Amino acid sequence: IGNPFSLPNQLRFVNSSDADALMILSTAKVTNFGSNWLTFMAKMSSATHVSEMIVGYTSDPSNADSFVGIDTVLVQGNEAEMKFVTFPALGDNDEYHIALKYLPESTFRTLYIDDMAWEPAPTSPLVQIIPEENDFGLVDIDAQAVTELTLQNSGTGVLTINDGDLVIMGEDADMFSFSDAIEYPIELTLGESVAFELY
Repeated sequence: IGNPFSLPNQLRFVNSSDADALMILSTAKVTNFGSNWLTFMAKMSSATHVSEMIVGYTSDPSNADSFVGIDTVLVQGNEAEMKFVTFPALGDNDEYHIALKYLPESTFRTLYIDDMAWEPAPTSPLVQIIPEENDFGLVDIDAQAVTELTLQNSGTGVLTINDGDLVIMGEDADMFSFSDAIEYPIELTLGESVAFELY
């Protein structure tokens, strides 16, 4: 079993030897489809596996025929990626179960879902740092350690980062530095990200 993106739990779809398995996960009934969006992290169990998952809604979780697909999400590789889904055809007063439909189309596929949230959709760019916490571990005196951070636009519109916008703060800020390889300006649309090194 793969490690959760955020401990301790995650959800996984597993089809074993059934390439035609029909798997649908549904939530309790929710509203606010006009102003909310669904976000979640998704990955496969193998770096070489690619699958599609249909995100939609249903009025009856016990009836697969009531599923209405809204968006098809591509899930590839074993590194979790953030996914964003809106429901433009529905309004805030509509009440349905959100549903995720996985059709593996191959045998022995595992798809992981983590950090699922149903929340108000932002109306402007929103910077997200992945991971939110980091530990360099034990570092010898006069030695240098490095870690990789990812900046992602988890909001709408274009997130623009100019030279000088990234600042290290805190009591020991002078002990850390960003890689000189960062090229500015950085412009990220929804879901786009950039990785850089922190020393």
